[in-house]
Amino acid sequence: MTSAVKLSGPWSIQAIETFLAASIIPVRLSVLGSEGAPIVASHWFIHENGVIRCATQQGSVIYKCLQSNIKCGFEVSPDNAPYRGVRGQGTASLDLDENKAMLARLHDRYRGEKRSKFREWLLNRDAAEFIISVRPSRIMSWDYSTRMTAT
Repeated sequence: MTSAVKLSGPWSIQAIETFLAASIIPVRLSVLGSEGAPIVASHWFIHENGVIRCATQQGSVIYKCLQSNIKCGFEVSPDNAPYRGVRGQGTASLDLDENKAMLARLHDRYRGEKRSKFREWLLNRDAAEFIISVRPSRIMSWDYSTRMTAT
């Protein structure tokens, strides 16, 4: 992540990047819907070079919303205690996932297997897949580990 990212919370940028790299949980991506209401959808993600990358089909609501407005919000946080994570705001871009290479990487990261019927089905669908690249402008971290593990 670049120095242009505004940080708040207890974690350094290095701690945030370590958390995102180690987290095998979906990112919650928030976009603005066509009627002005927020829409939140969970996506598998990969964090690399300061960018959160996920995939979506061309016909998805998220894709359509991002075509109209590239501003988005995100959160990566486990559902179980101790509660900790990162959330933020940024801008997204959409790029065609040539040969569905990003989709394959996401599958392998989350499923831990390179050969499965699900992977084969996922990669052989006719629908065009697009990479969503979120470039954060603000990131807030929180970590209640100490508070929640205190006796």
